[in-house]
Order: sequence, then C-alpha cells, then structure tokens
Amino acid sequence: MKFLKASLFFLFLMISITGSTQSRGFDLVYQRCEWTLNNSVALSGKITYYFTATEDNFQNLFLNLDEFYITVDSVLQRDEKINFRYPSYIHDSLLISLSSPLKKGELDSVTILYRSTSYLKYSSSFIQQKNEYGNTVVGTLSEPFYSAVWFPCKNDLTDKVDSSDIIVTAPKGYKVASNGVLVSATSTEETETYHWRHRYPIATYLTAFAVSKYETYSDWYVRPDGDSLEILNYVYPEDLDTIKKVTPITIKAMALFEELYGKYPFSNEKYGHAEFILGGGMEHQTMSFIGKRYFTPFVLTHELAHQWFGNMITCSSWNDIWVNEGFATYSTGLFYEREDTAAWNLWKRNTIDSVTSRPDGSVYCYNAQNKNRIFNIRLSYEKASYVLHMLRWVIGDSAFFKGIWNFANDSTLMHGFASTNDVKKHFENTSGKDLTEFFDSWIYKEGYPNYELTFSQKEDFETALTIKQTPSHSSVSYFKMPVPVLFSGEEKDTLIVFQNDSLIQHFTLNPQFKIKSVSFDPEKKLLCKYKIQEIPVGIESANAETFDLSIYPNPAKDYVILKSNASYKGHWVLKNILGRIVDSGKITNSYQEFISLKNCTSGVYFLQLEFEKGSITRKIVVIK
Repeated sequence: MKFLKASLFFLFLMISITGSTQSRGFDLVYQRCEWTLNNSVALSGKITYYFTATEDNFQNLFLNLDEFYITVDSVLQRDEKINFRYPSYIHDSLLISLSSPLKKGELDSVTILYRSTSYLKYSSSFIQQKNEYGNTVVGTLSEPFYSAVWFPCKNDLTDKVDSSDIIVTAPKGYKVASNGVLVSATSTEETETYHWRHRYPIATYLTAFAVSKYETYSDWYVRPDGDSLEILNYVYPEDLDTIKKVTPITIKAMALFEELYGKYPFSNEKYGHAEFILGGGMEHQTMSFIGKRYFTPFVLTHELAHQWFGNMITCSSWNDIWVNEGFATYSTGLFYEREDTAAWNLWKRNTIDSVTSRPDGSVYCYNAQNKNRIFNIRLSYEKASYVLHMLRWVIGDSAFFKGIWNFANDSTLMHGFASTNDVKKHFENTSGKDLTEFFDSWIYKEGYPNYELTFSQKEDFETALTIKQTPSHSSVSYFKMPVPVLFSGEEKDTLIVFQNDSLIQHFTLNPQFKIKSVSFDPEKKLLCKYKIQEIPVGIESANAETFDLSIYPNPAKDYVILKSNASYKGHWVLKNILGRIVDSGKITNSYQEFISLKNCTSGVYFLQLEFEKGSITRKIVVIK
C-alpha cells in the first residue's frame, strides 16, 4: 500500500507540474469565476465548473489546489453540499466526490467556495504591489504551472475550458482587466464589479485578471473590408500619454500576422494590454500584461503573436515550450524584416551572438519541472526562433510560410494543443522534404556549428575552397546545412551556396574574377560561428624560373617525393588546411626529397619550401 500511495503521488505530481496526457476522466466545458478583493487584498472565490465525463462510472473529480495558499469552505453539486478532501497521497490536490456516478458524455457541474490564506499576497503568481506612483496593483501570473496557487483548477496542458465568465469585485476606484469582452461594470458605495465574458477555449494558465487605478483607451485595427477590432488598453494614468504613442504599432503587427497566420483568433472579442508590475510581458488570452518599461515594439509584437502561437495553439507539454516562444520571438523578427531593415539586421546579429555565447543547450526542454529552464531566453526563445529562420532557408520561403499558415489553420490544432512533431509534419508536407535530421540536430540535440573556411586562387581564377565544420557540442556529429558564401572582386561578386554535409569538404570554383574578399553567410541565414583564411598558392620566388619542381604522387597516401632540376638548400614545412604545422624538416637531397605523410589524415595540405632566395608553396591532397 505504501508503494501504491507513492506511485499515485508521483503520477499526480507529474500531472500537476508537467501537464500529463491523462484526461482525469472529465472534460471542462465552462467556468464561472467570481473573485472578490477586499481592502487588505485578500481573495475569496466562487468557481463553478461544468464538465462532461469522458469515462463511465465517473465519480471522483480531481482538481489542482495548493493548500498552503487557499482553503476550500464547501463544494456544491446542484446546490447541495458534497464531500471533498485533500488526499495526502496526491500532491496539491482537491478530491471531490460526486453525489452519484456519471455516464460517459454526461454533463454535470460543481461549485467550489474558497478563500485565500494570508500567504497568498506573497506568492509569485498572485501579485500585490505598489507601483511607482503609490497605487496598489493586484493581478495574476500563472505560467507555467501556478494557477492552483490562487484558484482550484485543472492545471495541465490536456484540456481547455470552452467558455468562461470572469467576475471580479474590487475596492472602490479600481478597474479590472481580464479575458474576453467587458459585459458590465457596476458600482456600490464601496466596490467596483467587472464582468468579463470569454467565449473561446482557454488553457488554465491563461485565465487572468489585473486590478489597479487604470485609465483606459482604445486603438482600432481596421481590415481592408472595413471590419474592425478593438485594441483596449488599461494603463496607469501617469503613463497614459507615453504609452498612447507606442501601442498603435500593434495595428501594423496585427495586419502582418493576419497576412501570415490567418485572422486574429479571438476576433469576436478584442485584443488589449494591461500595464502591470512585470519585468516583460505575459500573453494572457486577449489581454496581454505588460510592464511599464516594456511597451516596446519587441514586447508588443511578441505578445500579440502569442495569440496565435501559445494561446490559440498551445504547446502540448512544457517540454515543447518552444512552440509557444520560438514562433512568437520569430514573429517579432518578421515584423522587423517588414518594417525596419536596421532592426531586422540587429535582431539577427544579437540573436546569433546570444545563442553562440555558450556551446550547449537544446531547443527542446528536457527538464520541464524547472521554470527557469522552461523560460530560458537563450534556448526556448532565441535559439528556437533562429531555428525557424534556418528552416525557412533550408526549405525556401514559399514552403516555409505555407507551412506556418497550414499549422496555424489546422482544424485539429486550432484552440487546442500542438507538439514539436505537429510542427515538423506541416513543414514536411509543404516542402516535400524529410526534416527528421534537421529537427533532430537543431531541436532535440545541442549546440551549433563552427565553420572554418580556407581558400586559395590561381592566376586563371580557379579557386579552391575548403569548409571545415566543428560542432560546438558532442551530441551532434555535424550539421547538414546549405552554406552561402559571397565572393567579391572589383565591381563584381557572386554568391554561391555550398551544401555542407560532412565535417571537411573541398570545393573548386571559378568566379571569373580576382577575389578581393570573401563574406561568409552575408544575410545571416545560419546560427553559427565562423572564420575565413586565405592561403596563397603558387611560386613566390624571384628566381622561381630556375626551378622545375614536381611533386608526386599527388594525391598521396604515405609519402610524396619532391624532384627538381636544380640544387638548393633550405627546409620544408607541411601545413593543414587551417594553416597549422603538421610536420617540418630540412632538405637533405637538393635534387630529390622524400617526405613522409605519417602525421596526416585525409584532406588538403600545403607544402611550403623555404630556401635562400625565396619560397614555393604547393597543394597536396592526402587520401588515407
């Protein structure tokens, strides 16, 4: 029995924290949330859930609830009190015993009356603080798995409640921002009550409200057909004039995202912003919460994009958080690409620099119990966004944007949940390519490639190029990627894309002009580090005409022989493609010299002969 209890504890702990695929035997249909704040900012609540049973003989309703922060006073089923308890063997839970078993598909409801403990206002998910102007701000912040701190709920990523009413009563003089459409705002001598109605499915962590002494104003997005959408803003009165100048950028972003992803997912209601005490933003459904200093193009566009990716389509587990954050972050990049070239180039450079500041880390979040890892900026946001940018490069713009559109408009995913595999499937369908290797290397494994390019050019413009790749992390053997290189000369240039599919590759090209400079990945298609080296090839001696020098065999395996028609003294140096010395020695036979290749592996090398009147460099290809 002890083993059974421990197993049940672990199972429910995983349901509570990670969002299990377990259905728990019921599907949420509707929630009516009635919350009251008094002057000490204590919270009392009345939550009514309508649900259908997903299995026969369903009688035990498990919800998440953190007993440390909230206390349940009673539970009602059809106005009659029913039994409930906090099972000791299941972490942070409320077990409600229904009055009688339900059949599969049967609809029923329960109402839970509860109140907060004195500790709630010190939690990180129910926030009470004074803003810089001395006014109280109260609100909620539940992502990833903290909803149960302030209300009993189904706290996972398996079920969205289909419809909501949120009714918040606050002290006199306060306004309440929340999900959906404002139905009514009523006052008494001591209180203000705001009733918000939301008629779209919503994940538990996105249900939210914010309360303060707000001023409100609206921007309007008008579509070409004349249809309009309200962008409703709740801001501190002291910041009204400043923020009013910034939020219209949302109109431009809304137009772009509707073009790329489809109609705003909650068009029958509104979109909006509520100023909040946050270091950034949070994409609560239809009403993003934004910190004062974060009303910027980056944050505003990021949170708006979440309405498609994160809210309408939500990651199916916290392991797949990049499905939310990667798409939203890249959407900001796409907005810059359309509106501000300088900001677009800066976004690319800064993202690359940040991701490559460390050699490790996967986009896929293997440690989904750690909030800091889930929301790792470098990996879940920046690397994830740049992987999408590289995917666009690999499959082409047409397939990429069609893939995003199809993903965002997949009727099996809309207002539901999506995994990494769902994303992969849509891009494979539009591109016709097997993207298993790409996703394996860039999503599930760690690191990025370090590229080293060496090139040399002869007088007839024939150019030898070697691309060497060193992955930054041992989890990846090599990154198979198309590598763009720009060769420039006097008033001429040519961009050539090399398909790099091994650690060392040799290419020959002839640009038909003298190369003055080489630029690696000039448009920043790749997430990587790189360096370029030019290696001179040819005779550099004033007396070179006196030498008839031959090197054979070439390609070689174990040795090469130098043969000349003249006698000379000096030494030889053998360097690899990176310019590192592999071997060296003195010239002991002025007409014929034997040089061992025992220290060489397969690849390109350069043999440099140094003598009293000059030097000669020759390329050797070694095949082991």
